[in-house]
Amino acid sequence: MMANSTAMRRDLYEGTMATSGTTTFDRVYLENRDAILRYCISQVGNRHTAEDIAGDTFASAWAAIGRDGWPADIRPWLFRIARNRVIDHSRRSARARRALARLMLQSPRGRDVEDAALLNHDLVRVVAAVAKLSERDKTILGLRLAGGLSHAQIASVLGLAEDAARQGSARALARLREAAKEVDRGD
Repeated sequence: MMANSTAMRRDLYEGTMATSGTTTFDRVYLENRDAILRYCISQVGNRHTAEDIAGDTFASAWAAIGRDGWPADIRPWLFRIARNRVIDHSRRSARARRALARLMLQSPRGRDVEDAALLNHDLVRVVAAVAKLSERDKTILGLRLAGGLSHAQIASVLGLAEDAARQGSARALARLREAAKEVDRGD
């Protein structure tokens, strides 16, 4: 980090840095990536997962800068984003573990072929229904259902207002239900 944080803030707001050929965001990334990665590793205990979270941190920072401009204190702001990404990851992991545990409790180890065929049929049906959706609907549902993001987080990711993300999510779910009915009817 630069010794003079006031000068760095001024340079950041002006969009320049002293190093030639390096953009402001590149410089912030290079100066903070190792520390952010170490923090993420310390929180999740897995380097590959930590790398993903660190990458998400900088992607979120980039989006936020484009939307809101540069924060006054960059380093704490980046760590706040990283902390939030770690928390999101922990919540998703806990939900996935609970869902897997429920699935394991509900299904006996020796599932018969008929049960497996029904499960496969349901999966094929869902995949076919999702394929009928627009890219926007797929993205919103992916962020909401697979990613476990809140409407506010979806709004942040997609550059929408929170109400627009909430409404988009509801409409995408309705279109998914309709697409599933079409798949069932053979349309």
